[in-house]
Amino acid sequence: IGVTVGIFGKRICTIAWMLTGLCAVAIYADATLENVDLVYGQMARDLLPRIGPGLIGLFIACMLASVMSTCDSLMVVASALFTENIYKKFFVVGKADKHYTLIGRIASTLVVFLGIFVAFNLESVVKGLEFYWMVSALMGIAFWIGLYWRRATVAGAWAATLTSLGAFIFTSTKPLGIVPWDFNAHFADKLPAFMLWDGKLYLPWQMIIYLSAGFVVLVVVSLFTKKVPA
Repeated sequence: IGVTVGIFGKRICTIAWMLTGLCAVAIYADATLENVDLVYGQMARDLLPRIGPGLIGLFIACMLASVMSTCDSLMVVASALFTENIYKKFFVVGKADKHYTLIGRIASTLVVFLGIFVAFNLESVVKGLEFYWMVSALMGIAFWIGLYWRRATVAGAWAATLTSLGAFIFTSTKPLGIVPWDFNAHFADKLPAFMLWDGKLYLPWQMIIYLSAGFVVLVVVSLFTKKVPA
């Protein structure tokens, strides 16, 4: 619930981001930037020193603080979920809390290195945002249906998540830069024109495909499986 409230509250922040983007379009309309992903930092370097001393340092400190607050939260959540729901439940049962604390720390370190690996395999910041949107939507199927349909089961949630992940990988082009598969090379020419953008499967249609697959699988599997007792 806290995450959901935070997501809705964050929509207010997007107004400031939108205004910043419009300012960048106006300021650099006649300029040729080698990498448009760097425009935010370029604006800070060009404008902030004119306003007042120390603002560049404050800008960098704010950026690092916002990134660190998100990264450490995700690191702790991911390591705790792995330790409590997978390691403690299926691999090593009944150990002392000190043991599970150590495993959680090791898992958090691995999560950080995995995040670095993924970041360096993304094509650009925009591709990273698209990947984040798609994965968030994928994980949200079980969450939202579980809130509004009490008949949903654990098996259905797992089946929906795995099916959506499979459909996401199938409809992607080298997901994360490491999966040797190109959906567009095999199927783009067979799709109707309204599903394509620049000769490739349009992102909204890709999301519709894997979200629909996950939704259908969740409903079907939930109807044929029993709920886990609370």
